[in-house]
Amino acid sequence: MPEATTLASDRAPCTFDSTASGTPWRTRWLALGVLLAALVATALAYRPGLDGPLLLDDFDNLAPVAQYLEGRLEAHRVVFGNQSGPLGRPVAMASFLLDAVWFGNDSTAAKRTNLLIHLACGWLVFLLALRVLGRTPRATSNPQLLAALIAGLWLLMPIHVSSVLYLVQRMALLSAFFVLAGLLWYVVFRERIAQGRSGSLALWLGLPAFAALAALSKENGVLLLPLASLIEWCCFRPGAGERRPRSVLALHGLFVGIPTLVGLAVLTLRPEWLLAGYEGRHFTLGERLLTQPRVLWDYVRNVLLPHVPSLGLFHDAYPPSTGLLSPKSTLVAIAAWLAVIVAAIMLRARRPLFTFGVGFFLIGHAVESTVLPLEIYFEHRNYLPAVGLSFCVAAVILAIAERLPRTTRAFRVVGLVLSIAVPTVLGLATFGRAQVWSSETSLYLQELHFNGDSPRLRSMLASHAIQAGAFDEAIHHIEAAEVGYRGRHRMATALWMVAAHCTGDHPLDAALAGRLADAATEPVDFLAMIGLGLVQQLAADGRCTTVDLAGLADLLEPWAMRETLTASRQPVWQSRLQLARINAGIERFDRALPLAQSAFEGSGRNPYIGLLLFQLHMSHDGREAAATLLPELEAATGRGDRTYDAAVEGFRRALAGDTDRPSE
Repeated sequence: MPEATTLASDRAPCTFDSTASGTPWRTRWLALGVLLAALVATALAYRPGLDGPLLLDDFDNLAPVAQYLEGRLEAHRVVFGNQSGPLGRPVAMASFLLDAVWFGNDSTAAKRTNLLIHLACGWLVFLLALRVLGRTPRATSNPQLLAALIAGLWLLMPIHVSSVLYLVQRMALLSAFFVLAGLLWYVVFRERIAQGRSGSLALWLGLPAFAALAALSKENGVLLLPLASLIEWCCFRPGAGERRPRSVLALHGLFVGIPTLVGLAVLTLRPEWLLAGYEGRHFTLGERLLTQPRVLWDYVRNVLLPHVPSLGLFHDAYPPSTGLLSPKSTLVAIAAWLAVIVAAIMLRARRPLFTFGVGFFLIGHAVESTVLPLEIYFEHRNYLPAVGLSFCVAAVILAIAERLPRTTRAFRVVGLVLSIAVPTVLGLATFGRAQVWSSETSLYLQELHFNGDSPRLRSMLASHAIQAGAFDEAIHHIEAAEVGYRGRHRMATALWMVAAHCTGDHPLDAALAGRLADAATEPVDFLAMIGLGLVQQLAADGRCTTVDLAGLADLLEPWAMRETLTASRQPVWQSRLQLARINAGIERFDRALPLAQSAFEGSGRNPYIGLLLFQLHMSHDGREAAATLLPELEAATGRGDRTYDAAVEGFRRALAGDTDRPSE
């Protein structure tokens, strides 16, 4: 049944129908040509970077795909076994699996898929812009061309290189794709309702479906729902004496209003769930909230006026705000955002395109740039929010054009030159950045030059030097990281020093042992966990022969096993697991067993840790404890990990062999 309530201000949607009134067909086809040129230019600009290396999180997230190709994991385990976020991101993992099925272990082909998704997102931005412009009073007499410019500007932004060419960021790309598709779906069927036609069922089924697909690609896909509310607020204003359709109000109430209230209630009643994530961070919740306004303005600058060489992955040295005047730019940034928000609200009737753009940008950052205990700054968080900034640019262009008394020849010439020059500059900048991303060496050299104060970058370079056995180079980068950390993460840097001593064939001297002992009161955080994991891996590979591993484990055990630690935090139980493995590797099973047991319990009885625990029981206190554990390990078989299943079957046979032995 069609909705009874319609909007008096309803306008016909923008299309490329050559029979529709309005823009001449030649201009429409010009707009389509501009969009296709932007798509081709984007593909060419990214081409040099498609052969680039895997980086950082790529290895952990894509390891299951390689194990699938080796026959060690089944497909469903790859898709549903990821733990990057609370929802597991199975849609993104399924796409990686399809790449592997079609192209094998080929990172170039997988990055090509990233690029195709980016181009598809650009097409969706164009279609969405057409619809939004079609519902914006006084927007433009040529919405098709403006929509093409909005999409082209967004496609060619240099900041997107770290999303498209950083392979694991396909999660962000797919999430944005489904958000954009969901918003387009919303506008199309909301227009049907506004025209008195049926569309409610499509909205009620489609909007949550697209939100689910987006969130199962990356969790911030849930922002589709408030973004749909933004479109409703900006683009579907009821006329005088009219009301919004009740089905639409119910839709937004159920999928936006109620979840928002529930989330606020949870944070209010159980703040420890949020605050626990700040353990080990060098900033508090309050400091993060004070810092994000500055970060958001940095994002705006890097999106619209990028200094391409300074863009990159390593911004962990960004200084947090410790007060409104520390630094002074904190108060300025907060005041500026408040002014922008007030202006956007006041201009909703006259400049809804600007209001939409500002709202889109801020809502797009609502998950990753607010209260969650995430790192302060990552440029790939702008992949979807940058769409909003493109709309803001369009709104400014329209405001300037309206103030001109008439469209003069000079105005047309300047407009033509700018419409060619700006995309060209952006395309060349993106091309240059893609070239930098074509090799690990060029990428790290540029990062080192412009972001050399990044401790994370220094730790990555130290890790490379450690693996290569370059002792002096490793020590140089570790010392630089210590400067960047400003006295924090002493345990992490000390453990990296230990790793450097391992591969450099240097014994663990008294000075380094003293550093480890001095850092024993520090939190067990993610960086220290990574450093200890590196030491453990080197020891397992037989590359730590000059370091007294027993003495090292004795130094670290009081730090990792403190009673004040929250055992369920990943850095804590992972560090205890690594210490258990170090002790097991030197056959100190009695010292390894309590560490492994604590890691097992802290991890929620992770069956993979249970494998180690079973072996330790068999080696130290006999088959009885191992036999008690075996049924729990057996219950976790059949979940797609053939290596795990084979290990448990081997344990079962080992116990059966012990049982049979007395009767032989």
